[in-house]
Amino acid sequence: MQSIWGRSCLALTSLLPCLPMDILVISVIVAELSRLITGSRIDKVVEEADGSFHFTLRGKGTNYRLLVCANPPHPRILLTNSSPVPIEKPSTFHQFLKSRLTGGRITRVAREGLDRIVRISVETGGPFEAKLIDLIIELPGKSANIIALDADGVILACRRTIPLTESGRGILPGLRYTPAAAPTGVPLDRLTEPISIERIAGLSPLLRKELTTRSGSKDETMAAIKDFLAVLEGRECKPVIYPAEGGNKAVLSAIALLQFDDRHHLSFDSMNEAADSFYQTQTTSATPLETLRSGLRQKMSKQREKVRRTEAVVRRELSAWEGSSLDLVKGQTILTWQGRIPKGVETVDLPGPDGDNISIALDPALSFPANAERYFKRYKKAKRGMETCAERLDKLSQDTEYLELMLAAIDTADTSSDLRRIEEELQTEGYMKKPAATSQSRKKEPAFQPRKEQIEGWEVWVGRSAGDNDELLRHASPDDLWFHAHGVPGSHVIIRNPNRSEIPQEVIHRAARFAARHSKARNEGKVEVIYCLRKFVRKPPGARPGLVTVSPFDSITVTAPF
Repeated sequence: MQSIWGRSCLALTSLLPCLPMDILVISVIVAELSRLITGSRIDKVVEEADGSFHFTLRGKGTNYRLLVCANPPHPRILLTNSSPVPIEKPSTFHQFLKSRLTGGRITRVAREGLDRIVRISVETGGPFEAKLIDLIIELPGKSANIIALDADGVILACRRTIPLTESGRGILPGLRYTPAAAPTGVPLDRLTEPISIERIAGLSPLLRKELTTRSGSKDETMAAIKDFLAVLEGRECKPVIYPAEGGNKAVLSAIALLQFDDRHHLSFDSMNEAADSFYQTQTTSATPLETLRSGLRQKMSKQREKVRRTEAVVRRELSAWEGSSLDLVKGQTILTWQGRIPKGVETVDLPGPDGDNISIALDPALSFPANAERYFKRYKKAKRGMETCAERLDKLSQDTEYLELMLAAIDTADTSSDLRRIEEELQTEGYMKKPAATSQSRKKEPAFQPRKEQIEGWEVWVGRSAGDNDELLRHASPDDLWFHAHGVPGSHVIIRNPNRSEIPQEVIHRAARFAARHSKARNEGKVEVIYCLRKFVRKPPGARPGLVTVSPFDSITVTAPF
């Protein structure tokens, strides 16, 4: 019987193509880096085509190559023995690293909390003008990033920009760095008594499963937690790789995993050595499907960043126009008090609508009504500017949602055919160039060809792209049941119900898992999925493909694995 402590965790039947580095792996790697490269000088910085950066380090009698990558599907930090292949056109971020860090001395390497964040402090400049630059390496999967900070915590440059959000966090040069929100729950290193495993913060699905496997009672749970803490604190480590075999994906771990007790594994003397071997295998054996996926994702990520930069420019323009809203009040005030304004003055203080004085600049060569009209014209121009900016922001917001949806579709595509359909849609929407016409054009697929699944005799449709999601809605019946991961980009899922029968709860639950699996939240431990009858799903006029409004709806929470 499964214990109450691990009740919420289910067995992993399949793993991701490459799991992101978990907190135990990162902890051991950072401990080794701190011991080996602290005091080393950065001799060279090279950027590769996959977005990784190689730092050639000169230590006391020993040289190292430090690899840092914040790009999916393999965000990582480790020492490597491989030689980098420079990209033809390095990024501006590479130029920053090269110009500011070359010759600098690494003074500190540390892990930041349990959020899979690493800080590398570099002292640059001569003895009389020493400056400190911190490299913040964020490694939580799809949101991975590399950020350079000055001594005051202000962002100097970053691998990936993130506009300001409602929470107040943005990653842009000139802003003060704010760490991402900490994982919900109780941090592993603060546990004093057993709690439900799902409430422990900072654990990957793999580590949650391992904790569940090791837990049968309160004492066993705490013993397993102590084993994890020993790795976090650098007191114990057994780096291993479980090679891909029997349909199982390869796994890198800082400890021997009880859940894989029957699987062959390779042991290593250091975590960096294990990670280097693991990721060299992962990155050099990409299938045609993964190669196509990586190419599409890179292009769409660039488009998303372009939209975000444009949105930031428009917001600054809108802020400037909003500052002109006082012109209407000034014009009205001039007309109200024109009988008391001395002639020939260039500035006058007059009571505004709230009784407080307003300082108003005047042109002595113009009459008072003409001065007022000048302010009215400026206000009208500003109003038109604000309306234009609001319209542009609405469109850019839809563009961002669409691109996020398509990125999720790219990541969850199962076949090359799915990716080709996504590519064609992106070409149609103008995000990619259409190929030149050839004498032998590719055979067109049917306009509507959803991904079809079967659940206990019920037919289930799963969208393969934003346009495909729209097609599902057009072909679904009003009493079909619609599903979507709540609050994140993802595929629409439809349970066909031509006979208007009552759909069993198990079928609803499994369809919800499809929606979670084919969404941006597929790597989360649990996902909330909303569902309702198709007739309650509406497509706003003029909305981008895949964007809908839903009301009313119910929700269900499903847990990994999906």
